[in-house]
Amino acid sequence: MNKLEIIRGVYSNPEVIKNYSTIQWNQLLKEGHATGLLARIYYLIKKRHLIEFIPESIVWHFSSAYTYSIAHHQDILIEVEQVNKAFKMTDQKPIFLKGVAYLLANDEASHGRTFSDIDIFINIKYLPAVERLLHWHGWSAGDVDHYDDQYYRQWMHEIPALTHKSRGSTLDVHHNLLPKTSRIFFDGRAVEEEADVDLKILSAEDRVIHSIVHLFLESEFEKGMRDITDIDLLIQQHQSYDEHFLMSLVDRSITLGVAKLVFYALRYASIYLQTPVTLQVNKKIAVYAPGKLQLKLMDQLFTSVLFRPLSLERTLNNRFAHFLMFMRGHWIRMPLHLLIPHLCHKAFITPFTQSKKTTVNK
Repeated sequence: MNKLEIIRGVYSNPEVIKNYSTIQWNQLLKEGHATGLLARIYYLIKKRHLIEFIPESIVWHFSSAYTYSIAHHQDILIEVEQVNKAFKMTDQKPIFLKGVAYLLANDEASHGRTFSDIDIFINIKYLPAVERLLHWHGWSAGDVDHYDDQYYRQWMHEIPALTHKSRGSTLDVHHNLLPKTSRIFFDGRAVEEEADVDLKILSAEDRVIHSIVHLFLESEFEKGMRDITDIDLLIQQHQSYDEHFLMSLVDRSITLGVAKLVFYALRYASIYLQTPVTLQVNKKIAVYAPGKLQLKLMDQLFTSVLFRPLSLERTLNNRFAHFLMFMRGHWIRMPLHLLIPHLCHKAFITPFTQSKKTTVNK
């Protein structure tokens, strides 16, 4: 079982590349492509002034990924400006989430990071007005069928993704950070109250918590290693500014009711990425650990899905672990009496309606 030892080793200590063999470099490339971490690894190597140790024949793999991430950030900042321009017509201000928030805050986690869309949070009571506003500025949901639209609006924490008619950018508008049906839930207004109004992002603690919640309630983990390095970088950065940051993070997670997820995040980040977690913090968060048998099972499952992506390892055991975590993610987000009818609709009715629509269009 590989567990991404090569890329984890370089991520935690880039100095190790000084003695790398051709086989190790090839494995690093393979793991970097699979995890989406090539650009981040290049940034960390560059930061340590170790570029000269990358073989000339493969350095372009790393440098081009990093160059692309920089260009991507420039495009994202243009889109952020367009979103802000749209909101100038109202008293409301969007709160930017996830990767865009890292970029606006100049978090260490933004370097070498790309993201597929722009996520914003707005208070649900302003949702109808915001939707109209964004529509006037060129964003629309496109061809979303009635079932999917109702499903999003009744049960989810966001509306169907909006695409700009001329620029093609995707905007995800959240009115909460977790689905209404989730077994683990907190009101988005709680994080809205602590947001940085100048940068229009969540507070540092809430950015980390949102990253943790997003990863540890996920159902698909192909980029799990990348996402847990986000968490590690955010923690190490803010802990370097404030030695009490981790304790504040734990306290905040208890207030929001997500301490168990933070326990998992600190456990696996410290074991596999050497994230520094003090004894005092470990003692406080350990109260929210699952029972011994459940923890043993979760250790096996999280180790598989975070550090053994299916694109690199398709053994029966690993595929089964990913399947179990896929089911866990759906089970947490939606109770069975809603989940089963939804999956049946998507499996049988949606393909039929799409086929019928395609036939009519012909």
